[in-house]
Order: sequence, then structure tokens, then C-alpha cells
Amino acid sequence: MDPLNLQEQLDDLTARVRRQAIVIERLATEFHALMLVLLEKKTLSLENVHAAERRLDLAAEIGRAREIADAARDLESLERDLDRRPGSAA
Repeated sequence: MDPLNLQEQLDDLTARVRRQAIVIERLATEFHALMLVLLEKKTLSLENVHAAERRLDLAAEIGRAREIADAARDLESLERDLDRRPGSAA
């Protein structure tokens, strides 16, 4: 695999992570707005909000762990590709 293709894969990975961060930020903003509306209308209690926050924190931790694992796999794949290049030390 040529260095240009490896750079493209790394750029794609970087772009994917940035897009995911933007989506997460938008979802958090929308969730916050919805939560405020529900609290204002007394449809939602503060206890429910705190319980939901704990579940969201756990889900975010799981999501981050999966992203880290995916990124590690992608980097390992890139490293294997680099090692297979002609002239590599491996």
C-alpha cells in the first residue's frame, strides 16, 4: 500500500471522528432544549433528569470506549499495511 493511500485512510478516519463529534454536540444541544421544555411544562421531574443524565453518561463512556477501540483497530491496520510495504524493516 502506498503512503498516499495510507494518508488518505488516516485523513478519512480523522474526518469521521470530527463528523461524529459534531453530531454528538448537536444531539446534546437538542436534548438539553427538549429537557428544558419538559421541565418547564412539568412533564419531567428533576429526579428523572438526574437518572437520565447518569444513563447518558454511561452510554457516552461506552461510546467513547468503542470509538477508541475502532480507532485502535484502524491504526493497527494502517501499521500492518505500512509494515507490508516494500522496503519496510518487518
